[in-house]
Amino acid sequence: MKCRGQRNKLPVILGLASILAAVLNLCSFGYIPTHSSNVLAIPKAVNEICPPPHRDAISFVPNGTCTFYSEFKSGGSGYVVKNMLYAHACATYWGFRYGGACINNKIASRDVNFTNTVEQLIQEMGWGSQLRFACPQDKTDWMMNMKLPQFQMQKCQTREWKETMQNRIQHPQTPTNYTIAIHIRRGDVTPCTKEVQFRYVPNQYYLNLLDYYDRPGAIVKIFSEMYTFEPFDVFRDRGYQLILSGPLEAAWRAFVEADLFIMSESSFSFIPGIMSRHRVVYAMDQPWQYVNMPLTKHWETPGEAIQAQLAPLRAEISKNTAEFQKKCSAYRYPGH
Repeated sequence: MKCRGQRNKLPVILGLASILAAVLNLCSFGYIPTHSSNVLAIPKAVNEICPPPHRDAISFVPNGTCTFYSEFKSGGSGYVVKNMLYAHACATYWGFRYGGACINNKIASRDVNFTNTVEQLIQEMGWGSQLRFACPQDKTDWMMNMKLPQFQMQKCQTREWKETMQNRIQHPQTPTNYTIAIHIRRGDVTPCTKEVQFRYVPNQYYLNLLDYYDRPGAIVKIFSEMYTFEPFDVFRDRGYQLILSGPLEAAWRAFVEADLFIMSESSFSFIPGIMSRHRVVYAMDQPWQYVNMPLTKHWETPGEAIQAQLAPLRAEISKNTAEFQKKCSAYRYPGH
């Protein structure tokens, strides 16, 4: 299948595997190229179902001819909501209504508690009427299977869309004390296995970050899980508030409202990270796929001097000693 409008062959220099794979993905999905790389074209198949124009170029108001659905993708709660946000943003961008994420009955009946948790998160953010679980009911409804590369879908997330979603979040009265919220990912992430070892961030690194960002009178709230490779006593000793395995919606609320939010490298951090109107810190030592998005330009880093401390600390805690092996053998996470 060829992409319509493609007149010239790709130059030989673009024969690198990653670039070629991305181009083939777009062609196979039926996307129509445009002259501007900053514009994400409507899928060809959808163009045939819903004749253009799909939206008012000025007001971005859907013309109401079609409803756009996304396929439910299993994962953590943050990952599920992130994919729904991507789909809602693209529906808005193309001028469709977003009907929801389509989840089959077998998954829905098996994971009732999980879907309820996701719905509570969505309600907490004020997006209950925008993000739902629902499937196509009419032949004019369009089901998107989310095969479009994420770097393309990120183009849907415009500043106007972001402001609309931010405005739906109801903020209580701002506390007088400066507040720092931190998401420390634990549970399924430990230094014991190579698959996730690179994602484990030792306690000491967070203490170093707090030495840098903390200020007199600040309230520090740390959100994580009860299941952790390292105990959290070092944070208690400093008088920080620890919220372990608490309601997920309370964590998102705290992250969005904090004067300073220190993220974890996870989808659960990503959503409040893009929706916060305050300072957001991405402190990891490696680039993340989301860092260069238009919606993450307000994120900051603590600087190379601090970030350079992470790799040695991670190497130190994961030394293959007898004590390390014993701790890893004893560690049990019920999520697995």
